[in-house]
Amino acid sequence: MGLFDTALEKLRQSPQSRDLRLGQSIEVVAAYGEMLERTSAEQGVIGDAHELPYAKDAIRHALQILMRSTREAPLRETLRIGYMRLADWQSADESAHVPIHFGHRTTLGNPLELAKQLAADRDPGNRLRAAAKAEQQALLDELRRLKL
Repeated sequence: MGLFDTALEKLRQSPQSRDLRLGQSIEVVAAYGEMLERTSAEQGVIGDAHELPYAKDAIRHALQILMRSTREAPLRETLRIGYMRLADWQSADESAHVPIHFGHRTTLGNPLELAKQLAADRDPGNRLRAAAKAEQQALLDELRRLKL
């Protein structure tokens, strides 16, 4: 059974299911859920965003619509998990550079830490993981801001 199966089935049975946006959102999230079932959920594994069935923004928007359409806490939590898992999908070309904060307390006056960050920026895997971590925090902040 997939991550979203129960949530999507309940949403399909809801009176709002005739709404075209809700129907399209269910379709997008169902395809995303199938993709998640086929991929590893290991910590630190970053997938190629180009392999997603829809653009990340389309999936993000669909998940937001579905979260707004239900008040059931277990369903919303399942959708939130999928929302946060979007950060596990990165595009190598978009993540080509993760900014280094020269004035941050960990690098200010600490040349060794700065050198570590510069070296990490050279490794594509490190860049993707850093981009995923930054995006995950941004997604969490967005959920809080939208009160979803």
